[in-house]
Amino acid sequence: MRVTKDGSTEFAEIYIAIGYAVTKWEHLETRLLLLYSVLASGDMTADNQAYSAINSFRSRSTAIRRLAEYRLRPFPETKKELLKLLDKIEKLATRRNEVVHGHISDMHFQIQDGKTVKEFKGLYVSNSVYGSTIGLLADGKAYSYNHEDIIAFANEFEKHRHVLNDLTDKCAHLLSKISDRL
Repeated sequence: MRVTKDGSTEFAEIYIAIGYAVTKWEHLETRLLLLYSVLASGDMTADNQAYSAINSFRSRSTAIRRLAEYRLRPFPETKKELLKLLDKIEKLATRRNEVVHGHISDMHFQIQDGKTVKEFKGLYVSNSVYGSTIGLLADGKAYSYNHEDIIAFANEFEKHRHVLNDLTDKCAHLLSKISDRL
């Protein structure tokens, strides 16, 4: 179980952190739509119609990845940079899902750390009933996050949004140099 500190002391701390994380993730998703449009047709209105019809983040990410692999062939370094960034964002999507689909629990538990037993208590966002508790503990996928953890995830979302924004601008600039749309 990934716990390194006591949980939050107030429900409001957790709820505010979740709202902050969701908002920062949506900012990142909006930038992904812009990237999709830059790589697709450049017609944001039309591209939004297609992009919004793709229901899951994984599928939207795959669509962007395939467009990047095709459209950025003349720019291999930029393509490599973008695909690497998409890998990072896909990993962040796991944190987003944990925060959004977890539930808030008032917990008190102990974790053995070598010869020392560490005690933790407070409010955490932790696994919901989507998976078997025994399975989650056995495969190490159990999690418990306090409000500070969640805010740190949100800040990572924001950091990657800024990097994505710069890279989207770079792609738009490079693709504008190509006379035909490949």
